[in-house]
Order: sequence, then structure tokens, then C-alpha cells
Amino acid sequence: MVAYLTMRKFGIAEMAAKCAVSGLIQMEHRVRTVYGDLASYYGRHKWQDEGKFPHGNGQGNGDSPSLWAAINSPLLQILREMGHGVEFDSPITKKKMKLSAFGFVDDMDFVQTAREDEDEEQVWEKAQQGMTLWESLLRTTGGALELSDTKTDFVRIGFKWKNGRSKLMKKDDNKVLQVKDKNCTNSTQETCFCSLENSRLRIC
Repeated sequence: MVAYLTMRKFGIAEMAAKCAVSGLIQMEHRVRTVYGDLASYYGRHKWQDEGKFPHGNGQGNGDSPSLWAAINSPLLQILREMGHGVEFDSPITKKKMKLSAFGFVDDMDFVQTAREDEDEEQVWEKAQQGMTLWESLLRTTGGALELSDTKTDFVRIGFKWKNGRSKLMKKDDNKVLQVKDKNCTNSTQETCFCSLENSRLRIC
């Protein structure tokens, strides 16, 4: 489990890390009502039979925010190191600040802006590379992009300058970003990819 490996990476003792995740894996999770507990459940044997185990440590768990940060911080660092994101220059201190993305748990915003020497096509290519990298990083850590049409989208913001004044560029329906479908096993197939079009995701 990613949660266990992350805790071990940050120095948590082996038995403590095992204890934190083994309870979630071994428990039978049932819904409790005023009329009693439901007979059906999820977890334990069902996870073992399906070979699918949770990679986190449960929603509402007290240490979930810190563990989320420990898992995702290296991923965001990789985005920065690969040159993705936005770079700010402080006009007073002249210091630079790099921001690759911002998010929490299942909500994440990836931002890509142009440098002074880049045009729109170069930014678009960088945005595509960043999306592809982020999807692969999530997959490596046991996660995946949520590709529903209400969850994943993109917004293109561009300006044109005329007579010293800026104006927002019109929507371009030909601008498309692609992300890999989590169910795809062969990255060479065109059907492995879904297109983000018109600021909404088109399910392939």
C-alpha cells in the first residue's frame, strides 16, 4: 500500500505503519442504522478476492491530511522540476516563486503559463505534457484521474493586445487536451485516450 510505504519513508516504525493500514484492510465495513447493521458489507475478504486494496487510510481519519501531503508533495515536486506550472517574479525582492499546481485530496488544479519567450502553441504543448505526466504519477501511486464530465475539465485563458489594451481571446474548439484512460492497458491504442474538448471532457 502506498500509505504504508509513505509512512515508512518518513521514518514511521514498521509496526506502527502496519497497524495504521491493516485495520482498514481487515475490517468489514457495514452501514449501521437505527434498525441494525446491514448484512452486506465491503472490505476484508471482498478486497482480498478482488485483489483490490485501499491505497489511503480512510476518509475522516485524523492523519489523512498529513499523509496526503506526504504522498503528493513528491509528485508536485516532479512537476516543478520538469518545468511545468507558473513562475512569479517579485518586483521588490526579485525572488522567484514556482507553483506547479494546488489541490487537496481529490481536487487538484494544474496551471501552465507562458514564459516570455514562449508562444501559445508551446504553452499548449507543455500543458499536454504536464497532464500526461500528472496522470502517470497518479497511476504510479495507485491513483487515477476522475474522468467524469463534471469533474475534469480545462480552461484556456489567452489575451490579444491591440493599441496597448488587452482582450480575452475567443474560444478555440480545435484546442484539445488528452489524458490516458485508467482502464487502458496499452498506451499505443488511440482508444486509451480521452479528449478534453470545449472545456469539458468527452468520454471515449
